[in-house]
Amino acid sequence: MVEEERQAAAALIAADPAFAALEASGAPIVAFVGGPVRIVYRNEAALAALGDHVDASGLLGEEEGASRLEALIESARHSAAPRLERAPIELRDGPRAVTILCRRLEQAPRDPLFVLAALGLRSEPPATNVAPKGSERAASPSSTADDANEVRAALAARYGQSAPRFLWKTDAEGVFIETSPILSEVVGAKYAALCGRSVEDVARALDLGPAFGEALASRRSWSGIRVDWPIEKPDCKAPTFLGGMPIFDEARSFLGFQGFGLLRLDEAETRNPPPIEEQAPPPAAPVATAHREPAIDNVVALRPSGAPHRETSDRLSASERDAFEEIGRALGDAPPTPALGSARGLIDQVAKALGQSRAPAVDREESLRHEAKLLGLLPFGVIVARGSEPLYANRALLDELGYADLAALAADGGLARIFTGRPPLGGQVTEVELRAQDNAPIDVEAHLQTIDWEGAPATLISLRRQSSRKASEDARLRAKDAEIAGLGARLALLDASFEQSPAPAALIANDGRVERANSAFAKLFGKTPDEICAQELAPLVGEDECHRTRARLLGLSLGEAFESAACVDLIRLRDPTGTLWRLTARRLGARHIFCAATSEAPRELMSEAQEARAEAERASAAKTAFLARISHEIRTPISAIMGFAEVMMEERLGPLGSERYKEYLKDVHSSGAHVLSLVNDLLDLSKIEAGKMQLAVERLDANAVIEECVSIMQNEANRERVIMRLSLAPRLPRIVADERSLRQILLNLLSNAIKFNEPGGQVIVSSASADDGHVLLRVKDTGIGMSNDEIALALEPFRQVPSTRPSHGTGLGLPVTKALIEANRASFLIQSRKNEGTLIEIAFPAAAAAAAAE
Repeated sequence: MVEEERQAAAALIAADPAFAALEASGAPIVAFVGGPVRIVYRNEAALAALGDHVDASGLLGEEEGASRLEALIESARHSAAPRLERAPIELRDGPRAVTILCRRLEQAPRDPLFVLAALGLRSEPPATNVAPKGSERAASPSSTADDANEVRAALAARYGQSAPRFLWKTDAEGVFIETSPILSEVVGAKYAALCGRSVEDVARALDLGPAFGEALASRRSWSGIRVDWPIEKPDCKAPTFLGGMPIFDEARSFLGFQGFGLLRLDEAETRNPPPIEEQAPPPAAPVATAHREPAIDNVVALRPSGAPHRETSDRLSASERDAFEEIGRALGDAPPTPALGSARGLIDQVAKALGQSRAPAVDREESLRHEAKLLGLLPFGVIVARGSEPLYANRALLDELGYADLAALAADGGLARIFTGRPPLGGQVTEVELRAQDNAPIDVEAHLQTIDWEGAPATLISLRRQSSRKASEDARLRAKDAEIAGLGARLALLDASFEQSPAPAALIANDGRVERANSAFAKLFGKTPDEICAQELAPLVGEDECHRTRARLLGLSLGEAFESAACVDLIRLRDPTGTLWRLTARRLGARHIFCAATSEAPRELMSEAQEARAEAERASAAKTAFLARISHEIRTPISAIMGFAEVMMEERLGPLGSERYKEYLKDVHSSGAHVLSLVNDLLDLSKIEAGKMQLAVERLDANAVIEECVSIMQNEANRERVIMRLSLAPRLPRIVADERSLRQILLNLLSNAIKFNEPGGQVIVSSASADDGHVLLRVKDTGIGMSNDEIALALEPFRQVPSTRPSHGTGLGLPVTKALIEANRASFLIQSRKNEGTLIEIAFPAAAAAAAAE
């Protein structure tokens, strides 16, 4: 520790009257600072009792007593009032239950100082030999000491430890049911046969005294009880310190006790020391005295060492009794002595005088003045009463209430005058309200105890102002309540605004179901909010737009397909009145989609002709571009066919049997097939747009069709140096679709994935089963990718995405594919990023779901 901090702490402790008196009396004192705490001061008594190696980690560890000390310090952070705690502490000579006084002392500008004083511990003064009176002769202890040393040496040589520890356990009837084997090893089987015997029987047989049984009868935790346990070999007895705690089941039924014992072999004594023959003292000369009766009448016998201290009353706890005793000894006028005294000054200092059989009588008036002085030093209010009559009030309480003295308080009505409302309850802290002389209310915490005052029972009432921590906690709770009330009002306002808004709005869950909708939104579908809630939105918009709406909502829920768009157009629909509405949607958090509708009627009236003209111009331009492209696509294979035919007709390479002609025939066949494919695409598109596409719908194994198409496109992938991979789900449910159109869909997608890929790139074809029962087919490539605008362009018929690489095509592949997918009642989703690749996902309803839909 830093010397400057130690000196500052010592000065602060010396300046405090209570701690200065405790230190003068020899009480161990330790001071902490900071958080986490560290020790900055230890007096000599603390070093003697706890050991010179004590530190903060040793005192504030994981054990029960250490954790209670740490909690005591934490409670002192929030209040300057003194705190008392009874806790088991590991001392130099073994564990002992000690009453600890803790108080916070301010030392600005430094951190507060937390001072702990151990009440009931004193550093022992050197032993002094008291000369016997007259011719009284004390026996020499040399022979007894030699025997004890021999016994201790023998025990140390046998067990190798000075204080072995054993465990014990009793049932609810006080019968031993378990002990550690080490007890039998140390004391012998004769004195360790405890199991099956009651505690009273064992205490009587081993001459352990009544303290052990009385502690068990309390059904409370205890420690520090000393008994002299007999040892078989060598024949001796060892001081043994016992501790225990009650055991309860989940229903709080008492099951018994479990505890420990510490055998101090290094303090063992022979069991039967030889008696010391004392000489009778010569007759003393008579002493004149004014009293006929000796003063021995007021002497109270000291309790035996190690015996549990009994409470002076039913309501006085052990910690409170010890605290008052200790503070009384520290602040009293008499010089400190090692002997234990009571809070009322009833025990004389007779323990150390071996030949003294009498003690001077205790002056009861002096004892009463001593107690009044003690209570007057307390920093909180104290009043002693018998019934409703006040017997004593300290200065702190009189000043708080505004009375000059106790007589003024009694004349004003006494306890009935100052206590209003609920009276304090005995044995616990009660919040009560006092009434001062000027009728001002004072909120205090009251605690009642029964004490002996002037030779008769009385009630001691300690009164503390409610702590600032509780006031701050109440203020914090009031602020929280106000905040919650404000949030509730805002929520109610938002809820009312949502319900009464004329703009249609709804909250859609990620699975596409309507969680909440206002009346305006429900009217779009001719329903009430209760009728559409919990229903899927897509079927409400009509069969024609159902699949597209479901696909776009799915994209929004995945958070990928429309991540760059703040708001996504879903559909346009007409309400029952014929008004045209545009439905838009956007993500709202991780679990919801916000859907709103805006009226299209004004725009329709203002710009319907302009939009129609613009659409016609776009269609005309697209058709013109398509005609130019299709004429080029058809001219190229037709020119090849005609050129090869002329070569063969003129036999320019010799007779027609030449192998070169066969190669030309293959080229002619390939060119014709290309022209036929173009014509088929045009026919398919026209049939789909006209609604005349004939589909042979059946239950299909999608995995088998995928494997067939991949096998067909493998040669083209090899030519382009593109790797094709398959990842097909086992036990994939069958789908209901047209096999020819499904094959055409997959071939078109695989062709585009290979065509727009890079050498060394990959095409991954996979299948999976979704949680909602749909069968998902995915084609993913690592090619050049597309932006959102390019995706929209590629999905329009007769349009092609501008590209720096040369490519052939009519721009019908992706539009035809999309049309075939929708014709098979499947949904289509495309996701792409520039220079990263494209993912196309097709969602087919499973065969069972499709059959149910039919």
